[in-house]
Parts: sequence; C-alpha cells; structure tokens
Amino acid sequence: MNPAVGLLMVLLRVSHAVETYCDGRQDGAQCYGALGGTVALQLMNNASEIPRYNWRKEASMANESTQIILRGKENKLQSNTMSNRSVFIPGNGTFKINNLSRTDSGKFTLEIFDSGGKKTGSRTLQLLVQAPVSSVHMISECVSQELIKVSCLFEVGDSPQYNWNLTGDKTRDIEVLYRNTENSIIVLRQNSSGNLVCSVRNHISQVSKEETISVCK
Repeated sequence: MNPAVGLLMVLLRVSHAVETYCDGRQDGAQCYGALGGTVALQLMNNASEIPRYNWRKEASMANESTQIILRGKENKLQSNTMSNRSVFIPGNGTFKINNLSRTDSGKFTLEIFDSGGKKTGSRTLQLLVQAPVSSVHMISECVSQELIKVSCLFEVGDSPQYNWNLTGDKTRDIEVLYRNTENSIIVLRQNSSGNLVCSVRNHISQVSKEETISVCK
C-alpha cells in the first residue's frame, strides 16, 4: 500500500424513522420525505372548515391513472386508500405517510368543493422521496510534493451536495486549486494546515467527516 495514500472511513447510521414536515397549504409546495421514513403534509388548516374535499395523486405516466387518496366531508373522513400506512388528522389538516417508498414521489392535488358539490378551488404539491446520506469516506492522496488530492465519497444517498471547510487556520480561507464538477474532489496546496471537513447533504439529511491535513513525504 502506498504510504502517501490515507483512508479514513466513518460509518454513520441513519434511522429509517426520519420524519419530515411540509406545509402544503401554498399552491406549488415542494416537499421532501426520507426513504423508509415518515412525511407529515399539512394540506389545510382544519377539515371542518371545508364542506367537501378530494386529495389525489396525479398520473405520472401514460399507462397510469389518477388515484384519489383522501375523500372527506367537513370533519368526517369518508375514504383513505392508504389507510394501511397513513393517518389523516382532520383537526389540523395533516396527512402522515409512513414507510415511504420511491413510488410515493409525485404530484398531488387537493380539490375543494362547496356543500352543493361545486369546485371552489385547488392547489398542488410535489413530493420527492430521497434516500438519506448514510456514510461518508474521505480519501487523501499526495499527487506531488506540493499538492494533496482529497476525495469525499458517500455510500448511500440521493442528490448529494458537497461543502468543504478548513478549520484551524482562521487567517485565510481554504485554498483550492481544483474542484470536480460535483465538488466531491478537491486539490489543495501542501501548505494547507488544519482539519479539513467535508459535509454531504440533501434535502432530508446531512453528514460530515473531519480529517487532519498531513504533510506528504
């Protein structure tokens, strides 16, 4: 093994019981849920204030059909096609979905009707289910006597975003000579000192790894 290459790995456990909240009372809301976790979607203030309502999932492909998930009248829930893993709370208008899967992602529409059945309004929300970032690895390699290449890798997670920070030397910012497109690989000068921190995040999780920058020999 090349002594100039160092590998330090930390495995971080991410609970599948992650619960996220999203305010879906504004039309066009963008909501996120954790794969295997729970999402709480607030669809309205109070169901008793709405004479009739339907909440449906729109078809995402030509061979799919629109699915009405909730159907209610004032404070009474008439049907819930996801009752095996969800609960609707009429008092605060919140719909909780448990054990989220990728097929739960999609566009949802709430339709509101008056007591006579006439449609009076509608609003939509987009739900995206992501896998949390569960582990981070940092690999450092001396590419020359003056340059250090550092890679920040993750094992599980969707749509990662990377951020680098060098602590210890407060007098200057981190000097990065190169970044790849995803920002998961950087190249530093040998005179960089301190602890290098790589943070990886998406909309429902964030993990980080810290490693001391050492001199190449």
